[in-house]
Amino acid sequence: SNQTWGNDLDKLEYEITITKVTTEIGEEPWFAPSDEAKFWGSTVRWILGFGMILPAIYLLYSMRRTRRYGEKIGAIKQRLELLTQLLDEGKESPQQTRKSLVRSLEAVATLPWSSAISSWGEPNQSYTTDGTSIAVWNLDSRLAKSLGNWPILVGLNTESETWEIAAIRFDAPYGQALSIDHVEPRLLHQGEEVFIDTVANQTTIFLTVDLAGDASQVDVELNGQVNAKPRAMRIPTTLSRFGEEE
Repeated sequence: SNQTWGNDLDKLEYEITITKVTTEIGEEPWFAPSDEAKFWGSTVRWILGFGMILPAIYLLYSMRRTRRYGEKIGAIKQRLELLTQLLDEGKESPQQTRKSLVRSLEAVATLPWSSAISSWGEPNQSYTTDGTSIAVWNLDSRLAKSLGNWPILVGLNTESETWEIAAIRFDAPYGQALSIDHVEPRLLHQGEEVFIDTVANQTTIFLTVDLAGDASQVDVELNGQVNAKPRAMRIPTTLSRFGEEE
């Protein structure tokens, strides 16, 4: 139906005007911050700043402490032999000795390669080729994390090469294959390989590996990439669980 209501009302006219007030430093705020807001704003910024700096300070302190500990250990030769003597004399429990060994891994790695070798003692097997060196030591069986495992200390030095996607493989040439039960420091491992990712040049690392299995011999090899090309190296002499060479 047709509706006519409202047609006789007067029209309303209106206008919208926008104004803006600015100063030399920008827009004028509606309300100036209070002194309390200024104080707490400044305080929170200082707290956040110190919170960001503290991890860096702790990292620097930890690195200096590790380096000093490494220099202290470097003055001690034949460390593995001394640890065995402590076990024989009953001055330390296997758990205490193992903790001491694990703590020493990072510290000894700060030493030059030759000094690090002297600190541990003569390796059971070692090999150097094209700027990369690898050495292995048999550890006292009492230092194994689990009873019956074969504990081994492995050292790697990349004097003039950078290894990418690197992994250390423990291949049993005879008998049943060995598997990795435990690694210190804790690295990803599977089957008979320990993955150490990228090892930059002029880097030294040490790690302990517990091998599970009945095999009495193992070949130690390093696999990875150098300059984006596949590369592998193996200690030519088999490591015997009982110290005999093959």
